Amino acid sequence: MPRAKAFDEDRAIDLAVDCFWARGYAPTSVRDLSDAMGIGGASLYNAYGDKRELFVRALERYANRSMRERIARIEARHPPRQAIEAFLDEIIDRSVRDPECKGCLLVNTALDVAPHDEEIGALVAGYLGEIRAFFRRLPRGGTALRHVPRRHRRRGRVRAPAGRRAGPSRAGADPCRTGRKAQAPGRRRPAGARPARRFSGAHGKRETFSDPFDQALRRSMAIDRLNIDDLKRLPDDGPVTMLNLMRFRERSLDGNGSGWDAYLRYSALAIKLIKARGGTIFWTGEAEAVALGVPDAHRWDYVALVRYPSRAAFLDMMTSPDYRAANIERENGCADHAIVALRETYNALAKAR
Repeated sequence: MPRAKAFDEDRAIDLAVDCFWARGYAPTSVRDLSDAMGIGGASLYNAYGDKRELFVRALERYANRSMRERIARIEARHPPRQAIEAFLDEIIDRSVRDPECKGCLLVNTALDVAPHDEEIGALVAGYLGEIRAFFRRLPRGGTALRHVPRRHRRRGRVRAPAGRRAGPSRAGADPCRTGRKAQAPGRRRPAGARPARRFSGAHGKRETFSDPFDQALRRSMAIDRLNIDDLKRLPDDGPVTMLNLMRFRERSLDGNGSGWDAYLRYSALAIKLIKARGGTIFWTGEAEAVALGVPDAHRWDYVALVRYPSRAAFLDMMTSPDYRAANIERENGCADHAIVALRETYNALAKAR
């Protein structure tokens, strides 16, 4: 009979979150974690695997108790404009009151871990995408963000990345509280030099993002977007099959049932759009287990194969106003959704027919 755990697992994960948050992923050792969690190294390995697996669990707990709790509470209590103000107010207030200037664990991870670990980077992008979805769900959320109250525009931008504590600014103030971004030693930009160019904005205009949070958020937003240019570069000389991989939320973001319920509402709308363009859904199935790979990085719940007469037909659907309306339910229901364009090289079913 397996021995029952002699510690509170939920409490241990919370302590692991605090340890990673305070020290950063790379500087945190297994000994640091076992000391913080109050368990032995062997018990830690038996319960959570290695440090990386524990970190993935810690990120999920942080997202649940911080970001997701905040979004659900604010959406339930405030109309759209006030929801944006309340969201920013709360983040800034917590940042200013934190004497250690730890910042946001998700953003810290996007800066310190994601560039070196694609799977963790994908997880973080999904979490940051939920914040983006929160703003997009609000009526006219995109335009409301352009009118953020003035008091939010220059306060509490970002802390220095984990392991690189910011020193006093030239004025002697704490950069964590003033919003001044500290530069790492040896990385100071020469006087008069332009900030790094990072992103091509709408209408071909170049936008600059010298703030790490802006850069991390832009990277996460890019993953969530439709990759029109990549698809247009491919030859469009016949039908295309799109592989859909979906992971559902426990609850729909609008509170109307489960994530699966929201996805069914999305499907009812999307099927009409697919058929109108000559497409068809020819296979669906539930994902039972990850047979090869890291389970936490590939937690899909559902798979669908959809065939379109051309890539142009797919893009026409995805960029249509009707699909934008259906997409609200997709984002309500899916914590993650990847669509992969496939070119057929072999099909035994086609031979059988």
